[in-house]
Amino acid sequence: MYNIVLLDSDKKCKEIVKKDFETVTDISIVADFETSPKAIEYLKDNKVDLVLLDLILPGEDGFIFLEKIKQLDNVPKTIVMSSLSLDGFVQKAISMGTSNLILKPCNGSVL
Repeated sequence: MYNIVLLDSDKKCKEIVKKDFETVTDISIVADFETSPKAIEYLKDNKVDLVLLDLILPGEDGFIFLEKIKQLDNVPKTIVMSSLSLDGFVQKAISMGTSNLILKPCNGSVL
């Protein structure tokens, strides 16, 4: 079983992703958050395999989140879901350790 956390302030995107994963038996979306600090607190106490992450978040952005998760004992993989397609943002996210980037609008079948 793969445990996934969604970190995105776009409620519609989260709903789409959750719905698309409902029929997948070996994947579980265990939590979703709109802000980085709440997600970090959850990750400190729970084993998660993957975080689906938007770069644009209220308060601390996705880049700050990518920096902070490096300090965790169990660092989950990340896939960035974002409407930011500029090369600089993509390169920065990849250089910070994200596994992949998916451009919004969200479509869970891409995942």
